[in-house]
Amino acid sequence: MLYRCVAALIIVFWLSMTGLLLRKELGPSDSALRAIPAEHVLKLMFRHGERSELTVYSDNQRIGRLRVHPQIRLEDSHRVLAINGNVQLAFPGFERKRWSWDGELEMDKLLGLERSHFVFTTRERFAPSIEITLDHRARLLRYATRINGALATEAEFPLGEGGAFGWLQQQLPPELLAALHREGRVPPQLIASQSQLDFQGERIQTYLVALEQDGQRFIEVHVSELGKILQAKTAIGYSAIPEELVR
Repeated sequence: MLYRCVAALIIVFWLSMTGLLLRKELGPSDSALRAIPAEHVLKLMFRHGERSELTVYSDNQRIGRLRVHPQIRLEDSHRVLAINGNVQLAFPGFERKRWSWDGELEMDKLLGLERSHFVFTTRERFAPSIEITLDHRARLLRYATRINGALATEAEFPLGEGGAFGWLQQQLPPELLAALHREGRVPPQLIASQSQLDFQGERIQTYLVALEQDGQRFIEVHVSELGKILQAKTAIGYSAIPEELVR
């Protein structure tokens, strides 16, 4: 049950995030002070190709690592954003586990999202790994679990109420579904603006990218002018900073 719920929550998160990337409105209105399109920051990251190596914290405790590497594929100029790492998480009623993930977002030259693929694993010997692929062109979601490398379950759903969303409704607890589908809930927005950050003893210019919904910010990420992540913070207490600042 835990792994089905985790898989469902992961899918909900990535449907939300990739939905933001697919939308044309990648930034706030032009009248917003110091606002820029979030797409500009993404282009900057791919132009420089800087790898961000981050240490993840919760309550001042080191709990994991995160690596983000934007790359331009030579054979077709597609943009590939590789995201991998690991983190210790504790779910209510279960002991703390270390989850690892390895995945990528693939985009065309105009940053149109084509495919996202992620594999999530734990260190437990017989725990299933969770493999999720979103084919945005075909509007399909593919889901599979493997135990010790052997395929245990697999399924394919069209993105829509009768497909992937119908499957999600069967996996998540009713109270969580009610919270996700609260009437009048405003869709999340990805916004960006010019900003500043105190970094290694000096104040530097950055781009601040934030995920916002109903006036609340869930994630804030400072990106340098060379496209490297300098700091990330979440509303639930998780944060990440470059590994060179930890040593």
